[in-house]
Formats: sequence, structure tokens, C-alpha cells
Amino acid sequence: MTFIAHHGFKARDPRVKVFLPSRMRVNSAWADACIHNVSARGMLVTSDAAPEPGDYIEIRRGRNVIIGRAVWRKNQFFGVRTQDRIDLGALQTAPAQAGGSPATGIERRSEDRFRQDAVVARTMERNRALSRLFQFGFLALAVGVAAVMVASTVYDVLSTPADRIADAMNSAL
Repeated sequence: MTFIAHHGFKARDPRVKVFLPSRMRVNSAWADACIHNVSARGMLVTSDAAPEPGDYIEIRRGRNVIIGRAVWRKNQFFGVRTQDRIDLGALQTAPAQAGGSPATGIERRSEDRFRQDAVVARTMERNRALSRLFQFGFLALAVGVAAVMVASTVYDVLSTPADRIADAMNSAL
């Protein structure tokens, strides 16, 4: 601790591991996000629409609004530095909004989210089955063509000596 005080380094705020689904706005687009850990003025968040470092973002969970700036990004993970202190207790007790507009709480989707996810999952599974069938058919066709080519080559190689033997036997008689 004295090393930190003497050399001007600031101690890192303790982080609390959490798993809090939330909504995030980057520029004017809303996306789903998940908060993985929280400190006094920062958090680790994941989202399919992860912002670039330097982008300002708004994260909402229930009635809590957190304004911050992305400071780093690696794939879908990114770190956020907030302008105000984060009230972890309020953040944890707030209900997550399931895809609705954070301002109104009204569901924007025309279909139920879980039904829509089930349709997507069934479509993905059907596409996987079709791709496996296509892959099997292509492989079977390739093996069949290779077998015909090998059989033709073997026939040509073996038919030349057999023809000579047959000619030699016919001329001997």
C-alpha cells in the first residue's frame, strides 16, 4: 500500500460480479446487453452490438440510467467508465426490461420474444439438417465418381495383359 502512495498509482476499485440483463443505447440504436461486473465508476458489459472505444453509451435496467463511455473492447465484451457513481443495490433490485422501450416499458416486438426465439432455433436446426444432408450427398457423389475413375483405370491396366494372353492362346491353337 505504501508503494502505491509513494509512486502515485491509484488503487483499483473493487469489482462485484453480477449477471444483470439490461438494455443499451449506442448512438441511436437500442440493443440487449448484460452487465458482468460493477465497480464504483465502471462495469464490464457484453452485447452483440458492442460499441467501439470512445463511444458514449446509455445503459438502462429498470428505472436506472447509467451514462458512460466505452474504454476498451474485445469481441462482444467491453469496459465502461461512467460519469457518475453506480448504485449497485438499486441496479441489482431493478427488474430487467424484456426488450421493451426503456422509456415506456412497452414491448416493441410484434411477437412474443420467446416464441420468436423458438422459431429462430427451429429454423437453425432445420438448416443444419439440410446442410448435413447436402454435405452427405456431395460426399457420396464424390466417392462414387472417384470409384468409377479408379475402376476404369484398373480395367485399362489389367485388360492390356489379358488381351495379350488371349491373343497368344488363340494364335497357339
